[in-house]
Amino acid sequence: MKNALPVEVKATQTKVSPYEEVMRQRWAATLSTLPVVDKQDIRKEVPLVNGNQVKPVESRHQHAAEFTQSSYLRIRQLEESYLMFNYFDPVHNPRFQKYLDGIELENSSLNQLLQSSLQKKKRSHLVSQFDRSYAVQKIFDLHNRKEYKIETLFVAVSIFDRFLAAIGHWTFPRDQVCLLATTSLLMAAKMEQPISPSFLRMVQLLTDEEQKQVSKDSLIDLEARII
Repeated sequence: MKNALPVEVKATQTKVSPYEEVMRQRWAATLSTLPVVDKQDIRKEVPLVNGNQVKPVESRHQHAAEFTQSSYLRIRQLEESYLMFNYFDPVHNPRFQKYLDGIELENSSLNQLLQSSLQKKKRSHLVSQFDRSYAVQKIFDLHNRKEYKIETLFVAVSIFDRFLAAIGHWTFPRDQVCLLATTSLLMAAKMEQPISPSFLRMVQLLTDEEQKQVSKDSLIDLEARII
């Protein structure tokens, strides 16, 4: 029996699509702006990066350049699906419009002068856009004094808005806006900050007048209600 002829083995080179090449170029450009700690992690995880010739013990690489665009589009889609609406505008908030219609129907039997004064009185107890601006400013001040990450600021404002939109801002006591702002920041800090925040220290950062309405127990009760 004749010996089998040796099979010629040709080296195959992986083809890179133009899309993947663009993603790799973007990824390489991003690497130059990364913090030193992240660069060190990449050198340990990825072979042949920045002259690193040592192969990693196990595959832990998470910097897949070819998935950059698809990941961005996915995150963008999630962001758009969770957009907040203007819950102060009755046009975009049918429940608020129904509440306002109920006030008018309730006072339809009263004379015009009494009806107008009663509506103003009821509206004065509603959380307004001015109250929201005050709450966002309070969150920003506390965030700045605690030197939290920027992500914590956005998460805190999101918690504040979504809670009011969920329960109806006309049902929330206006004098507890500062309490809600403080609670929102504490909850955001628990999610985003490496160290759990102190309720008592956060209360101490408030003004003397605000501390009369905000206590550790009230913060815990409102946090449980939000959750």
